[in-house]
Order: sequence, then C-alpha cells, then structure tokens
Amino acid sequence: MSEQQALSFDAPSDDPVAAYLASGLTSLNEDQITIVELVSGLVAGFCSQADVVVHQPVLHTHPKDHSHLTPPEIHDADFAKVIESDVVIAIGDFASWGAGKELAWAERLRMPVLMFIREGRQVSRLVEGTSADLEIAQWRFHDDIRESWTTYFVKRKAQLEDHRRLRSSRRHLWEPTQAAIRLAYEQLEGSEKVEVAAVSRLTQRRIYEIVSSPQAVAHASLDELQALVAALELPSAVLMPGGNPPSLSSRSMSALATAAEIQEWDGRQVVELQQRAAAELAKSGTRRLSFNDPAAWIDFHRG
Repeated sequence: MSEQQALSFDAPSDDPVAAYLASGLTSLNEDQITIVELVSGLVAGFCSQADVVVHQPVLHTHPKDHSHLTPPEIHDADFAKVIESDVVIAIGDFASWGAGKELAWAERLRMPVLMFIREGRQVSRLVEGTSADLEIAQWRFHDDIRESWTTYFVKRKAQLEDHRRLRSSRRHLWEPTQAAIRLAYEQLEGSEKVEVAAVSRLTQRRIYEIVSSPQAVAHASLDELQALVAALELPSAVLMPGGNPPSLSSRSMSALATAAEIQEWDGRQVVELQQRAAAELAKSGTRRLSFNDPAAWIDFHRG
C-alpha cells in the first residue's frame, strides 16, 4: 500500500478532516518566524496530500501582515477555526501564550494534539504533563517532520475520521440549545444583557461567543451553560442536547395575544402561529426573527 493510499481519509469533500496549525507569532524574531513559516508550510503540504484542510494562522492573523485586525477579531477568528477542526498540530519550538490557549480549546473538545519540537528544545512541563491527548514529536531535519506526521496520521486515521463525524453531529445535537439561548439573549434590552452577564458571571463577549454556533455551545463548560440558562430564566431542560426547540418568551406570548385580539384570530390560528414560530426559531441560519411586538406577529402571519 502506498503512502498516499494509507493517508486517504474517508470524508466527504464538503466536510473534510480539518487541522489547525498552532504556533507562536507575536514575540518571534525574523529567524524564528522563518522557521515557523517553513514548518507550517511543510506540514500543510503533507496534510493536503491526504485531503486534510489546514488552517495556518501565520497566513491569516500574523501580527506583522495583519496588524489591522483587533485583538478580539484575532481571538474570534482563531477560536472559530479551532472548534471546527479535528486535530491541532502545534509548533512548540518557541514559547507562546496564544498557542497555549489554542491547546486548551482543543482539550475541551477532546481533540488530539500533535506537537513538533526541535531536538534540544524542551516543552513546558505544564504542557507535557497535560491530561489531554497530546503526542510530542522531535525533529531535526525536514524528513523527520514528514516521517512523524505520516506515522501519526496513519495511526490516528480512524480517530480523526471519527472526530470529524462527531464535529458534524454536534451541529445538529446542540443546535436547539444554541437557538434557545441565543433567542432569549437577543430579545433582551441593553441593560438586561448587562444584568444577565453580571448574574451569570460571564462577560458579554463570552456570552456572544457561546451562542455563536452549536460548536461553541459544545465547547462551553456545563458550569457556564447552567449559569447562563439560569440568568436568562430558561428551563434547565434547554441544556439537554438534541430535542429542545427554543420556546417563546413571555414577552413574545403577550405580543401574540395582542396581535390575536387585533386581528381576531381564532384559537386554531394562534396555535398554528406558535408552532410555525417555534420551527423558525429552531433554525440556525442567518435569518433572525423577533416576535416581541404585535406587528411582528401580524407580518409573520401574512408571510
């Protein structure tokens, strides 16, 4: 069996196995950046031979080439890529607080990590002692990287394919929970959002991050989700994945009652509208509907 056949992944072209290539960037000198770019390019090339999609921050969020991006934009972009990956490949030659956070993100989602480090260099004992699925490979020459990468991917092939399926299923599993929490939060006024953040002990940015996607909900800790759901006064059943479509808030129900009175809808029409609205709110597309006033219900009925 050829190397190419051994590395061929069983994944659809529209949802391939994905890798995130973590490394230090911010505090590196020119020589160190050159090494990171070299290793990053080599690994990306090797991965492409197996149809593994690789995200290289050195090409997208490099502080020198992308200085216009704000810290929150960098954080959001890298977080979104990590949680949509199946393996993190880390270049551990140079210390980096940022890459350390990416490893923690991967650990939260039970994602394996392959770390490359040159011979003679030492990995932090805190990282090396992690309880996460971390494998460290030393290298001296380019062929060492290819050999370690090939061995790792052949050995982990079934695991990475399984994680791709798990990542795909999370979208469907956590979609109702994400929709319910996002709807409840987006219906709040500004001062109410501040209060929810204070009660849940979560920053507003963290709340927006959690509700940004089903994958982000899956990444959040149970403690965070419980605190957020309680602060929003949602039923705890919302946290059960897979079968809890978002419910209409009391404000929405009051608006529906007013609209029904204005339009003289009968009970059957009101129930049908409730069911249609719940179905729309369970969708995670870009369309966002608000049912907080009678006019919204009347427009929805006409549509």
